[in-house]
Amino acid sequence: RAHTHTHTLQALLKEQGLQEDQQAFQAIAIGINSEKKMLNFLEEMKKAGLQPNEYVFGALVGSATKSKCFPLLTAILKQMKYAELPPNETILQILDAAANMEVKSSRRVKDQDGFRGYYTIWKRVMCEDLDANASEQLVVA
Repeated sequence: RAHTHTHTLQALLKEQGLQEDQQAFQAIAIGINSEKKMLNFLEEMKKAGLQPNEYVFGALVGSATKSKCFPLLTAILKQMKYAELPPNETILQILDAAANMEVKSSRRVKDQDGFRGYYTIWKRVMCEDLDANASEQLVVA
């Protein structure tokens, strides 16, 4: 449904003469609830000539966390790594909360364990990249 909503909103934006911009896609991202829809959504952004920024990924992370969709969270992290987009502090706080939230169903526990494992490695790698970039900027400055 979210992907259909994406096309509906994109059509409405064009019809009203409004641009497809980061803010519009950030608003759309809130409704994404599956990996397939997220991948289609990111493809639609690329077709519009946009690269997802930390606010778009933040909206995706927030929505997936709220719905306790751990496989989607893992897929989002993979896309952030692929895009070489480091997390901001807000995204890290949401992800830390997701890793520590209580879940009751055994399926969700298993999914959350998989997410936690991936997130631990991802965070180390992505934050090392942040530290390396900060160090490079200090040397250049």
